[in-house]
Amino acid sequence: MVKQERAGRTRQAVLLAAAETFAQVGFEAASLVDISRRAGVSKGALYFHFVSKQALADGVRCASGREVGSAALRALRADGPALQGLIDFSHELARMLREDVVVRAGVRLGRQGPRRDGAPEVPDGRPAPV
Repeated sequence: MVKQERAGRTRQAVLLAAAETFAQVGFEAASLVDISRRAGVSKGALYFHFVSKQALADGVRCASGREVGSAALRALRADGPALQGLIDFSHELARMLREDVVVRAGVRLGRQGPRRDGAPEVPDGRPAPV
């Protein structure tokens, strides 16, 4: 059980370091060496949990999506008018973008990160015209 807990902490440390790096410099400029140093783990430990920089970006995107999705569900389940729930959710989303580096990185990766379909991108994150 101790190994599983340590592995979980290592994975979380790598995800947080990746989120901080992606939020700061973007996907392209981020290096796995910088991420592993920031996490305080070897590059081998990073690769044990994430086979590539793309997999790491996907992990950050998923963690970000879970946080935003949880906030959306709380807003949907709240008592009161739907409009108030939408207002509350927008405030919560703004707070998360300010305070939660994982959410901030997930949004940046969604706009500027690698595309899963392999299509080239222009600098603002939109697919390049074909």
